[in-house]
Amino acid sequence: MCWLEPGREPTEHLLLELRQGDFEELEGLARQLFVDPERLPLVLLADRQGRGLYACSGYNVGVGALLLALLEAAGPC
Repeated sequence: MCWLEPGREPTEHLLLELRQGDFEELEGLARQLFVDPERLPLVLLADRQGRGLYACSGYNVGVGALLLALLEAAGPC
């Protein structure tokens, strides 16, 4: 989890560093879940075995609350 201040440093620096990470492994999972890995933000929820449970890309209202509900429904990690 990250608590951020959009548009301010050091948040912007951290986000740039994270974006430069290697996303090639996630691209295949994103496409299997029928989302465009090029549209950020990209949200993928997977279990420990790497099975995709949920995905969305681009701007989506309410994704944070939905992810929390899905995580709660999935039970302990």
